[in-house]
Amino acid sequence: MREMIVLLRKGVRDGVLADEMASDHSGDPQLRLLAQKSSGSAARQINAMVSCLDDWNAETRPRGLRARIETPVEAPPSATAEPTDYGDELADLHGALFDARVTQNLLVHHRAVIARSRQEMIEGLNTRSRAFARDAISQHSGDLRLLEAG
Repeated sequence: MREMIVLLRKGVRDGVLADEMASDHSGDPQLRLLAQKSSGSAARQINAMVSCLDDWNAETRPRGLRARIETPVEAPPSATAEPTDYGDELADLHGALFDARVTQNLLVHHRAVIARSRQEMIEGLNTRSRAFARDAISQHSGDLRLLEAG
């Protein structure tokens, strides 16, 4: 579940960034709507998963039976980071090139979330985490079909 949270957080950051830049760079309003929908859904999924981990950690259990699972902490951006991040790529693109890069990023992200969610369906810590995975697969598969349809 921790890995799913990390993937979804990245999706939210990238989606917000693309949305903010889309008014000046994009030519496809449908792509912008899909990116907004995807980011909003990911944010809700993150909150639900963090709540699940909090509940898991709060449960009473015999000592040593289950380990505490920490919610992954987002690392602050490095001041020395190379200027090759997603935002820098998008800043130089307009119209169809901007849309193509956003679409490529969404495709990669959605496929990664689906793959990780499938793994969570097998290895999930409880039925609730597996339910999150099932929901993520359903939602991201639907978005993926829209993206692949063009």
